Amino acid sequence: MKPFDARLLRYARGILPLLSWGTFLALARAVAILIWAWSIAHLIAWVARPLMIFDWSVTFQGQVFEGLEDHVKLWVGLAITAVVVRSGATWLMSVAAERGAARIKDELRNSALKHIEQLGPEWIAKESEAKVTLRLSRGLDALDAYFSQYVPQLLLTITVTPLLTIALIWADLLSAIIVIIVFPVIPVFMILIGLATKSAQEKQWRALTQLSNTYLDVVRGLRTLKLFRREIRQVERVAKVTEAYRSRTMQVLRVTFLSGFVLDLAGTFSVALVAVTVGTRLVEGAFPLALALFVLLLVPEVFIPIRQVGAAFHASSEGLAAAEDVFSILETTPERPVQLSTHADLAHFDLEHTLQDGSLIKLKNVQVSRSDAPLAEPLTLGVMPGEIVAIAGPSGVGKTTILSAILGFVKYSGEISVTEYAWSGQRAGLLR
Repeated sequence: MKPFDARLLRYARGILPLLSWGTFLALARAVAILIWAWSIAHLIAWVARPLMIFDWSVTFQGQVFEGLEDHVKLWVGLAITAVVVRSGATWLMSVAAERGAARIKDELRNSALKHIEQLGPEWIAKESEAKVTLRLSRGLDALDAYFSQYVPQLLLTITVTPLLTIALIWADLLSAIIVIIVFPVIPVFMILIGLATKSAQEKQWRALTQLSNTYLDVVRGLRTLKLFRREIRQVERVAKVTEAYRSRTMQVLRVTFLSGFVLDLAGTFSVALVAVTVGTRLVEGAFPLALALFVLLLVPEVFIPIRQVGAAFHASSEGLAAAEDVFSILETTPERPVQLSTHADLAHFDLEHTLQDGSLIKLKNVQVSRSDAPLAEPLTLGVMPGEIVAIAGPSGVGKTTILSAILGFVKYSGEISVTEYAWSGQRAGLLR
């Protein structure tokens, strides 16, 4: 599973507005964080200054109160504005992510359904109905967490983290060096845990697919099972598969909680190192208090996006696994592009609208194949208006396949000419 699959840009155009708006709002949030940290740091230092009155002859005041001027109203105004901008940007990112997720899922689902139509009934017959349904329903719905949680945090990591790191370099080079040294540890842990998560998630997804197939088989054969009093055995089978899925889900949750603990530990360790170095220099009087508070407020903000993107990635891993299956459908090349005929208007069906020889359907030396092996001898056939034609033969000789060739679903050799027609298959059903 990739953190971001470039195939989304090809199959879901709705992700482009999400990425553009998300990047803009992430930049606005980064600026708001900088203004908020700077204002709050100066306010705390200004409030603390009168409380730190003692005999400075004992120690060295140095640069502790350097640059601390009385601009309380400005700092309060900037802090309030920054909080409003940050909250608004966060809310707008959430709204954009939710709407983008709905649009992207709809585009992927429609693209997959159209491609399945092009693949034709021959491909559908080879696939499990439960598996395809699971991919396009529960599977794509699981992408909500990916687009509403993971993608916004990924954008914040790409934009906010570099900007705040640059601000740290400007404010205190030593603290920035500590952050830059510790920061790569978190992606390394994410990769290691991600490998474990991928294995656990793939097993969970396979267990869910097996559960869906088992349940569909039981429902389809329930009448026969009741007749032969075998339904109790199937209850036990469904319970066994359900327990396997529950176990796989708990394994995924264990890995997710473990990853959250590791990421929090790495971030906390970095903040502690920065706090120790800043505190030491404050005691020596070699560092301004306002700047020290600014650094201490900024360091956790540097690590928050990367920690949250790790947690969100694990939460969205089910959707990513399902998206892989949907992409596999979209990238399946049909053996022969399906040319669907126009739907016949039975209310105004004109029997005079025929081919040149007066027939409605004409086949000339048509031979169908399956796995490059011909099913029967070449067929020549003409169906005239008013005729009822039955194609007879042993099972497996290609009767249904001939009809599929007339409909344009399967590969064939020869010539087929048809006029307007209506078709009712072997398993008729209602379409939406």
